[in-house]
Amino acid sequence: MTEVRDVTKEEFAAEVVEASRRQPVLVHFWAPWCGPCKVLEPMLAEAVAATSGAVRLVRVDVDKAPGIAETLEIQSIPAVFAFRDGGPVDGFLGALPRADVQRFVEKISRGAGKMDKEAAGQPRETPSARSRPARIFISYRRSDSTAFTHRLHERLTAHFGPGSTFIDIDDIPLGSDFRRHVRSELAGCGLVLVVIARNWMELGAGGAPRLHEAGDVVRLEIETALEAGVPVVPVLVGSAVMPAPAALPESLAELSFRNAARVDDGIDFTAHVGRLIAGIERLMA
Repeated sequence: MTEVRDVTKEEFAAEVVEASRRQPVLVHFWAPWCGPCKVLEPMLAEAVAATSGAVRLVRVDVDKAPGIAETLEIQSIPAVFAFRDGGPVDGFLGALPRADVQRFVEKISRGAGKMDKEAAGQPRETPSARSRPARIFISYRRSDSTAFTHRLHERLTAHFGPGSTFIDIDDIPLGSDFRRHVRSELAGCGLVLVVIARNWMELGAGGAPRLHEAGDVVRLEIETALEAGVPVVPVLVGSAVMPAPAALPESLAELSFRNAARVDDGIDFTAHVGRLIAGIERLMA
């Protein structure tokens, strides 16, 4: 299997940009806490090894090189960019199935893909510029933020249009398996907003936070989104604070490192939601 070389921000220009003038270079943007990244990387390495040296694979830790991720407008990881002739020519977000990863690498090794579009005078596309599903999934705890979340849902629907958001019980058919339905809905969403108010970490019957219960619905929603590589944005309500990684189940620890949007539940609600909407539009462009 291909060995994946770690590239620092100081090495990026030589090891990726300049190196891509000699052969295609795939860059896996990852972080040690990212579960989907660990699933994706062996598949990338296997697919690159099958090209017999035609494609090179490296990885960049986004926590150690935030400037590179910001320049490429990377909003979530894992993210894979293909570089050729000194610039990005194609890529994808999230942990794709093995067959899709293999097809992507094969396409890059053949010199096909979106670089051909650029040669024909069409604009170059990167993962952040490609279209994503427009629907927004809102995850929240009813005992924590029902009134706020439904108010937020109304504002988002008014801006993005009917059917643009998914919000729990009202959208789930009677008799459906909630877990299966949530997974299905997340598969068709381009973004997950996790609403966190003051009681989001409320205790369950056993005295531990409900979030640590395997069957907790909020936990299921966030775990599924993170595993699927769907962009996740925490929304902190009022004075609520982001839980520390140690306070969360291991499967949710990376949520603590996601850049959060703060929305006031009082007089500044409208202004803060307007700012959130602007951020969503940039993320889903």
